[in-house]
Amino acid sequence: MLSGREKDAEPMLVSSIAYVCGCNDVSYFNRQFRRFFGCAPGQFDTRTG
Repeated sequence: MLSGREKDAEPMLVSSIAYVCGCNDVSYFNRQFRRFFGCAPGQFDTRTG
């Protein structure tokens, strides 16, 4: 879903992404994201470059 976004598009808030994914608890989303990807959601975009 997010992979089709243009590089120069406005960055989405982590809370917005969590809600789009169906998660109403942003803290839980952050923990699970870190567990799955090995970094915080805010660091993911800069890490994948």
